[in-house]
Amino acid sequence: MASPPPEIRGVFTAMNTGPFIISVDDWQLLLNMQAGQTSRCFIEDIVHYKCTEGKEHEFLRLQISHPAGPWKAFVFCDRTVNTSNDNRDPVQSHRAALLCSSSTPSFGNFPAMDIIYAASANSTALKELYLGRFSDKHTHVRTLTYNTKGAQPSVLDVAMLLKVTSCHAPLYRIYENQCYWFSDTVYDTLAHLFPDHRTSTNTHKGGTYRSVDVPMADSVEKVCAAYCSERSAAEERAKEERRQQEAALKAEREQGREQGLELGREQGRAEVQADLKAEREQGREQGLEQGLELGREQGRAEVQAAFAAWQSELLTRMEELEARARPTAASN
Repeated sequence: MASPPPEIRGVFTAMNTGPFIISVDDWQLLLNMQAGQTSRCFIEDIVHYKCTEGKEHEFLRLQISHPAGPWKAFVFCDRTVNTSNDNRDPVQSHRAALLCSSSTPSFGNFPAMDIIYAASANSTALKELYLGRFSDKHTHVRTLTYNTKGAQPSVLDVAMLLKVTSCHAPLYRIYENQCYWFSDTVYDTLAHLFPDHRTSTNTHKGGTYRSVDVPMADSVEKVCAAYCSERSAAEERAKEERRQQEAALKAEREQGREQGLELGREQGRAEVQADLKAEREQGREQGLEQGLELGREQGRAEVQAAFAAWQSELLTRMEELEARARPTAASN
């Protein structure tokens, strides 16, 4: 049995949990917080699907590689509508969109809900998605395949594109910016921005309902421009962040250098003082030894001198006694 993929929140789920569901806006924020990993999760293909029953809903499915091994994940990109203007269940919102699809253009007053569903390949989450949210019979309309290393968009690139597309048309307008428009715009913009791909198409045509073209806005050029602008702004933000980090690091280095110099000076002074103290103590010891030796020599010299003086004095007295004794002997 193959080992499960290391989890990357928002892309690779655990094998026995449900799908990861998040809005396009929050998805980009989440992936940016894990940029070290998600910037190396690359898109292998993007499939444009169309439901063949009901309101013929359309959505996109991405196949994504894992940076640490052969594992795959699938991310579904889906536009629905929030008729209650709250954060209700995306599945319920999708049903509301289908029920309201025959309404007038005033339906555009409702905000769109652009949702991401993520699941690892062969996981419980993926089965749940195919049995639940994407259980309607569907077929692929067309596929972009990216095989060339270094030319594949990352999941971060797609997250930015989805956010830009969503911001370009935040309202669900049934005659302009519905699910057909969302899938078509993201797919065509991705093909334009990352042209090193292989394309395959099916006989089914997207953007239609019962084989009749559905009106939708032509936004690829504007979304491309908005994506490039946002990417440039993101790169500038990243550069500025790096500059700030480098400046902070330089300041910390300078502060550390000054602290190190001061500490070194203090240690140097302490070492010199310790050396001087040791030298003084050694000098005192040497001086004491020398003083003792000199004192002993002086003491011996003084004793010898005193003894010599005593001897001299004794001899002198003896001579004096002998001298006095000679006349007495002569007179006798």
